[in-house]
Amino acid sequence: KDPTTVLFGGYAGSFDSERMLHWLYVAGGTDMQRKYRDQTDEIISMPLFIRTAEAFLHSRKPVRTLNDLKGLKLRTAGAWLEMSKDLGAAPVTTPAADIYPMLERGAIDAVEWGTLYENIPMGFHKVAKFVIYPGIHQPCAPFELVINKGVWSKLSEADKKLIEMVAKLTTLESWLVVGQEDAKALEFYRKAGNTIIELSPELQYAARKMGLEWAAKTAKENKYPFFASVFESQQQLDKLWEGASGWRTVKTRTVSAAPPPAKK
Repeated sequence: KDPTTVLFGGYAGSFDSERMLHWLYVAGGTDMQRKYRDQTDEIISMPLFIRTAEAFLHSRKPVRTLNDLKGLKLRTAGAWLEMSKDLGAAPVTTPAADIYPMLERGAIDAVEWGTLYENIPMGFHKVAKFVIYPGIHQPCAPFELVINKGVWSKLSEADKKLIEMVAKLTTLESWLVVGQEDAKALEFYRKAGNTIIELSPELQYAARKMGLEWAAKTAKENKYPFFASVFESQQQLDKLWEGASGWRTVKTRTVSAAPPPAKK
């Protein structure tokens, strides 16, 4: 299969969901996706829904560092299946219905599935003590709407514009809702007795480096007509946004740690 879809869907080397939204809607990403799907699959495509970063793991064992990942029996899928193996994990893929019982009886050590919020109804936190973030395997996860070209061609221009507007609104709304619910989910897990772990910077850097090296290698091989141009476009946005946190984000303390306001 054409791995160009991985670039549109997010992978270990991709940027976060905010940058992905900027790339899709104001840096040409949506147009590239439309052209790619049109020429390779003869369908009409546009973004529809996006996740924030997924949870990295619900795990029976604590995982913080590269060393902790060694030999970890991890349920995953997609591009991360091979990448995690290269980082020392022992990944497996399994149908959704089998994940919970396998995790419960220890046939697997850990699972990656969705975002913190999306994982609550799956119940993984009941049989795996550790909730681990960020989702280095999936920093963002855009979905897409695909429409038969024949059906699309019969729609009026007004209806086409309406569908595009609704798809865009749905995508932006999903980013807002999932982001808010993820924040609530962390508190849910704490109250449920789970231990929350943030991955070490070393492991986060290693995963991103591996993802970018995979993408650069695939682009250089030039086996897929759109891969290199899509990757280059995303790299240009990444370069443009270098250091963005410096001019976009004011450094703050947490609310609980902030000093009280000065008395007048």
